[in-house]
Amino acid sequence: MATIAAWLGTPLLYYTAWFPFSVHPTTFCIMVLLLLLADRIPHARRSNVAVFVFAVLASALYLTRPHQSPYILVLVAWRGAPLLRRGWRAWGPGAGAGLVVGVAALVFQAQVHAVNVGARALIAHGTHDHPMITGHFVSAPDVFAVLLSPARGLFWVTPVVLLALVGYVWRWRDVPWWGWASLANAALQTTILAFWSDPGQGDSFGVRLWVEHVPVVACGLAVLAGGAFAWGRIARAVLAAVLLACVSWTLLLCACYVSGRLRTDQTHREVVSQAVSLVLRR
Repeated sequence: MATIAAWLGTPLLYYTAWFPFSVHPTTFCIMVLLLLLADRIPHARRSNVAVFVFAVLASALYLTRPHQSPYILVLVAWRGAPLLRRGWRAWGPGAGAGLVVGVAALVFQAQVHAVNVGARALIAHGTHDHPMITGHFVSAPDVFAVLLSPARGLFWVTPVVLLALVGYVWRWRDVPWWGWASLANAALQTTILAFWSDPGQGDSFGVRLWVEHVPVVACGLAVLAGGAFAWGRIARAVLAAVLLACVSWTLLLCACYVSGRLRTDQTHREVVSQAVSLVLRR
């Protein structure tokens, strides 16, 4: 239930349906594979193979979405210690081979940037009319635009994210390590977006950056649902009703976005009016 709600209640549904092979769904898949592998590496029988595959996936993540590279460091920091305690033979050969792949990815990307923008760099933005591509960092973050703006706000357009965060707070003891690791990375990436000159991300349904952070939502909803089942029938009914309302609202706004009814110059009241008009088919 939590997985389905996370898919339907976030921009992941829109971007997997309309642009399934674009950067955001692709990055989501790579990050989930990294997460699954990181969870198994410390106790994997063929740990060197697992470490090497992790390095290959990490290189793919860097080439696909370099801004998500901190996620690699977060996963290594969280799960590296148990593997290190097994001795260097359990990870050394795989890490060495993986390092070769990682360096090759860095060199390749630097050369691509040299061709495209005229300078070797690990991360670069080309010249383009799109403000999200040629943007820059600002000194004052626009937190409202990222979290609460009428057309893009994370908590306004996709309130299931806020509901999931309640799970992290209310049942924090039940959150697995990968939930906290994913949440830490999501918080970092969302903060970076708030400091960007175009926090609205141009033409976007909701905060499309969160397509890549759906595991955060799924985990939070799962632990919250676990608590609701323990609390009794009334708690389950209330959670189901709130979850249904959140997902329905996001799907309705998605329909507004696809039909051209959701614009960045609208107020919250105008967005609600457009949503009601769509339902009533006005």
